[in-house]
Amino acid sequence: SISIMFDRPTIRPAHNQDCSAFFQSSIISLLGNGPSCIWTDSSTMTIVLGGRSTIVPGSVLDVRPNVIFNAHMPSIAVSGFSTVTYTGPALLPSAMLAAPSSVSVFLPINLDL
Repeated sequence: SISIMFDRPTIRPAHNQDCSAFFQSSIISLLGNGPSCIWTDSSTMTIVLGGRSTIVPGSVLDVRPNVIFNAHMPSIAVSGFSTVTYTGPALLPSAMLAAPSSVSVFLPINLDL
């Protein structure tokens, strides 16, 4: 998931929404299949990534204009973008191969990756 913290309270929707309501179409495909945007409070939105998401640190989240509004001054909309950063420990991929130490040359070998 990705957490977005706004510097001021916003008018948050009453329920979770499809992220395409908040972000430019250029970023939606990076969020995977069926991402959802959840407001945890008036200043924090969490993007729950969908399956097969491809977003990486350095990706830019462009906010749609005139969609997210300031809670104290509702005529002022949030605008701009935010760059995705990763603040957790480094996650390195690892692979493990479990197989017999030798196989017959006459039997087929199938690898499921």
